Amino acid sequence: MLRLGASLMSALLALVCAATARAESLIVPVDYQDHEIELPGDFQKPAGVGPFPAVVLLHGCGGNDNYARHRSEAWGELLHQQGYATLIIDSFRPRGYSSGVCNNAALMPPRERAKDIFAAAYVLAGRPDVRHDRIAAVGFSHGGGTVLDAATDWDTLKPWREKLASRGKLVALVGFYPGCRETIMQDFVVPVLIMVGDADDWTPARSCEKRTGGSAPGVPALRLKVYPGAYHDFDVDGPDHLVIGHKLAYNAAAAQDARVELVNFLRQYLN
Repeated sequence: MLRLGASLMSALLALVCAATARAESLIVPVDYQDHEIELPGDFQKPAGVGPFPAVVLLHGCGGNDNYARHRSEAWGELLHQQGYATLIIDSFRPRGYSSGVCNNAALMPPRERAKDIFAAAYVLAGRPDVRHDRIAAVGFSHGGGTVLDAATDWDTLKPWREKLASRGKLVALVGFYPGCRETIMQDFVVPVLIMVGDADDWTPARSCEKRTGGSAPGVPALRLKVYPGAYHDFDVDGPDHLVIGHKLAYNAAAAQDARVELVNFLRQYLN
């Protein structure tokens, strides 16, 4: 029994060490207000032998706090099960917004923040354990709006898009309950999936439903999934609560369907 116990302990320690080895802190350099800042990121690989497709995860307006990390890590587990590496980045603290920008999103416009996606993808594409031509991004709320801006061909983002093209490729973008108004008339140049609740009073689904922009030649049409009765943050399992007057509430049915939608969508472009 003692020998069996030691063997089991050794196996458990090996598993712990292996899991620890797959987690790594990364730095993502990006330009901001005429100087370079460094975004901290947490990179994690799935089990197995790489190189792996990779997904960048972007927090909401509250910043990369415990609430946001809980959400990103929960989705990260699903992504690891699909064989994808993940990179969770903090866009706000290096810019001086440690408590987020929910009360004034103009402090950090999603179009400005979209640079973070290309910068993160550029860092990932330079790693030997990442598929440089199989990189995606998933954003939540403010991060979702950021994803939509990254999907359009804004002039201000062309230098970043071109820089990434010299090393890697962003092949798919997913926005959970994003603000759609800024990009409502813009064509998407990357495949996009949007998931939002029809009861969302913070980032209304109707703004996404009224899109007049299309998709660039050769790019699949936007996939938009609107969940009946679902509010903002419908995927976060926790008690209902208000944030600056907006209702956030878990919806089990929408959350489960969103898992299926995400897996099926990313599989088309990452596998």
